[in-house]
Order: sequence, then C-alpha cells, then structure tokens
Amino acid sequence: MKLYQRENLIFEKIGEEILIIDHKKGHLITLNRTASFLWKSLIAPISLKNLVSLYLEKFGQDKKEDASKGIKDLNKAGVVRLVWKTK
Repeated sequence: MKLYQRENLIFEKIGEEILIIDHKKGHLITLNRTASFLWKSLIAPISLKNLVSLYLEKFGQDKKEDASKGIKDLNKAGVVRLVWKTK
C-alpha cells in the first residue's frame, strides 16, 4: 500500500505551514509543520513505512507518535489517497 497527494488540490506554502484548497468539497485545510512535512513527502507514491522513516530521520526517533497523528490527520482531511500495489 502506498500513499500520495490527492490530485486536483490547490496548495500554498506559508512559512512552515501549507494551506490546501479543496474546491470540489469547498474546504480550506491548514497543515501544521508535521503535516506539511508529510504532505511534501507525498509528491510521489510512498509506502507508509518509508514515510514514517523519513519523518523520524528529520525530527528524531522519539517522534513516532507525532508522525502517526500527522498521517491520520491528513487522511481525515481527505488530502491523501491510498494505492494498493498489485503484482
């Protein structure tokens, strides 16, 4: 399973945060530093394991709960997609 940014979203980086506009749903989503880092890492499909590893490399091994919460928040906001890889 891989994650990636949902298509057709408009986004702008403001400082360490990212603002996302979902014009189809009429939502404005603000991503904090944690979610912004994760979002930027989703430009190309990436496995959940590799995404968490990237986060921990940047912010420290003791931040696993922050990475997990950030990924859940992105999913809840509806700005990521899951891709099931088949062989």
